[in-house]
Amino acid sequence: MANTLLEQNRRELTKAQELLYANNSYALLVILQGMDAAGKDGIIKHVMYGVSAQGCHLTSINQRSPMELEHNFLSRQVVALAEKG
Repeated sequence: MANTLLEQNRRELTKAQELLYANNSYALLVILQGMDAAGKDGIIKHVMYGVSAQGCHLTSINQRSPMELEHNFLSRQVVALAEKG
């Protein structure tokens, strides 16, 4: 049951990616935040399986530097944003 549902959701995600890519005016940002060994890599593997890697950009953001500590914790994600399309 869970595998069937997961496969259906993957197909929907693939269709949505194709629409976003074809439209070239919208983008989707997903931020996974959690402690070490929280399962972030597993989520990426399961959810993104079957999705075209050409339409994805993945950035790993590690421990904050002293300069980054002076800013909002989301400021690092803004710097790492990929362009639309």
